[in-house]
Amino acid sequence: IRLARELGYQVALDDFGSGYSSLRYLASMPVDIIKFDISMTRRILEGGRQREMIEGIAQMIGRAGYRTVAEGIEDEQALEIIRRAGFSHGQGYLFGKPARDTLPETTVARP
Repeated sequence: IRLARELGYQVALDDFGSGYSSLRYLASMPVDIIKFDISMTRRILEGGRQREMIEGIAQMIGRAGYRTVAEGIEDEQALEIIRRAGFSHGQGYLFGKPARDTLPETTVARP
């Protein structure tokens, strides 16, 4: 991972919030982007106390210099909620369908 970053690639940690997710462990990972699991996004959309907690975590991670991605954004309302929550990016059907498992070379850009 360190070599990839030295070569100019950015590294993402996927599915943050599913299973065991430690902020202490996260701080030691050589990554640039934290992708929040779709289950976390759903909790944000439901509102309440869990929304407040996840927003706080996303904002704290963003202030630490990571880009934050909320997975599972399917409509404009969800996009607005994650924007207000402090996420820097969203991923989901609102932006496009999943890509095939074999991408043409033109979609993979070298730094």
